[in-house]
Amino acid sequence: MAMVTFTQAHTSGEIGPEWDALLATIYRFSDSGGFDGFKKRRGISGYSVTVEHTYSDRGWHPHVHFLLTFHEKVPAEAVSRLRADFVARWIKAAAHTGSDASPLRQTVRMIPRGERNKTAHYVTKQTLLKVNDEKGSTTPGGLLRLAYEGDEDALKEFLAYAEAAKGRALIRGYGGAKSTTNEGSPVY
Repeated sequence: MAMVTFTQAHTSGEIGPEWDALLATIYRFSDSGGFDGFKKRRGISGYSVTVEHTYSDRGWHPHVHFLLTFHEKVPAEAVSRLRADFVARWIKAAAHTGSDASPLRQTVRMIPRGERNKTAHYVTKQTLLKVNDEKGSTTPGGLLRLAYEGDEDALKEFLAYAEAAKGRALIRGYGGAKSTTNEGSPVY
C-alpha cells in the first residue's frame, strides 16, 4: 500500500475556486490518456481518492490523498521510480489545468503492514468531523466548533464550505481494495 498526497498553490483562497482547481488537476491526472497503462505498468490494483480541506488565515487549501493498492509487493528499488512517476504526472496535470504545483510539496510513501489500518482511517476520515490541524489551520469541523462558540467569520467560512460541498464526493474508490500475491497472501 502507498499513500500519495498532492497539493497545488493557492489562488483565490475561496473554497469554490480552490476546490474546482484541485478537481480539474485530479481529473487530468487520473483521466487523461494512458492512466490505465500507467497503473498497469506500476502494478496498481486499485486506489481511493480523498479530497481534504483545511482553512487558515491564507484561505482554503484543498489537497488530495490517493491510497494505492498493488497486485504484488513493490520492491524497494522501485519505490523512488514510483514516486518520481507519480509526482511528474501530477505536476504535468497541474500545469495543464493552469495550476502551479511544486515537486517538493508532493509526497509518496509506502505504508508498512502495521500502519495500513491507521493510514486507511486517516485518508477516509470525514474532515467535517476532524476539529483541527497541527499546522495552524483548521478543518470544516473546526470551523463549525468555532462558529458554535460565536465566531461569525468561522460561521461564514463553514457555510461557504457547505455550499461548495453540495453534490461533491469527498471519497471515491476505483478498482480492487485488496489483491493477492501468487502465494495467495493479501497485499493491501
